[in-house]
Amino acid sequence: HFEIKKIDPDLTSFGIEVIKINGKTFRMAEPVRAILDLFLGLKLSPKTRGQIGAYLRIEDEDMEKIDWSRASLYASHFKSDLANSIAQAMATETP
Repeated sequence: HFEIKKIDPDLTSFGIEVIKINGKTFRMAEPVRAILDLFLGLKLSPKTRGQIGAYLRIEDEDMEKIDWSRASLYASHFKSDLANSIAQAMATETP
């Protein structure tokens, strides 16, 4: 099962890297943007970064490589309480 949704062009202007492979250009979401999009799409609101890692089965050493600092900035573009809640979880480290 899949859905096709029209995306507001304003929501494609941040958190996206342009990469070139074999002469072809691709747009790829930064990890924090991809995680935010995923949880928004699933309408899930994790409480901590640890819950995010557990849900997505991200290893601790890989979690440390993710730059979580842009989560609030990216969430602000969505103008959504859920996006802000997810960004708050991304900012909340699990002891």
